[in-house]
Amino acid sequence: MIVLGGTFAVVMMRFTLSQFLGAFKTAGEAFSHKGESAEELIAAVVELATVARNEALLAQEGREINNPVFANGYHHVGR
Repeated sequence: MIVLGGTFAVVMMRFTLSQFLGAFKTAGEAFSHKGESAEELIAAVVELATVARNEALLAQEGREINNPVFANGYHHVGR
């Protein structure tokens, strides 16, 4: 209890009350977020791998990837 209370006290001294309460809202959204299904991501990876294997990696340049996190990672690996 002392550690938890001290942590909250230090955080409240550093940030405003609205920022402090906003952190709980953001944490709630992070834990309740429903991501894409694994089947959709697997299908996208298989499709990209098939194109890369058959047509070379440069064929991926104009491809549209719907998942922004996956697209960002994929483009960083390709560079």
